Order: sequence, then C-alpha cells, then structure tokens
Amino acid sequence: MRVNNLTLEGNRKGGFANSQKIYYCEVCNGIGRNSGMVTNHLEGCKGMGRKLKKATEMNQHRLQEAMINTRGWKANKLVEETKQMLAEFQADAIRDIDNIKEINREVMEDMIVSYYTQLF
Repeated sequence: MRVNNLTLEGNRKGGFANSQKIYYCEVCNGIGRNSGMVTNHLEGCKGMGRKLKKATEMNQHRLQEAMINTRGWKANKLVEETKQMLAEFQADAIRDIDNIKEINREVMEDMIVSYYTQLF
C-alpha cells in the first residue's frame, strides 16, 4: 500500500518533504537542499564547496523556488526568535513585579508601624 505524500506534514509546505526542499544562499549564491544547506549556509555561510557548486548548476532552473523557500525559512526563524524574546521579556516583567510587590510590602509595613507608634 502506497502512502499519499501530500498528507505528510513536511509535504504540506511547498509540496516537498523537508529533506527535498531547496534553498538559496545569498552570500555565496549557492542553491542546495537538506539540513546541510540550512546549517552550513542559511545559519552562517562557510563558502561554496564542490558539492554545492554542482548542486547549484543542476538546480539553476529552481532558483525562484529556492528563494521563496529561503524567505519562508527566515520568516519562521524570525518568528521563533521573537517568541523566545517575548518569553524572556515576560519572565523579566513578572520578576520585576514581584520585586515591586516585595518593596511595597516592606514600605507599607514600615509606614503602618510608624503611624500607629506615633498615635499611641
């Protein structure tokens, strides 16, 4: 029995499995696929090697698709980084609110004690 590839999660995005998605490196103008392309070029280009040069020549007709996939990858990466920053900001805000509550509690306690000692 053959599995319909269009039902798989990786194939819903762009019609390919994630290992077959093609990407474009703006630094070295290389076109390649797989996680190796992502780690070696999109997350910090290390220069075009022999293998990527051959892949670029073979996939030149898919340049437009590679550029679209690369933009999508960068957008997803930006969303992930933004979510992480938001979580850090929220944690900092909660920590600051707790500090303010503690300071307020100490100040209010001192004010109440001093008020009642002056009255009696």
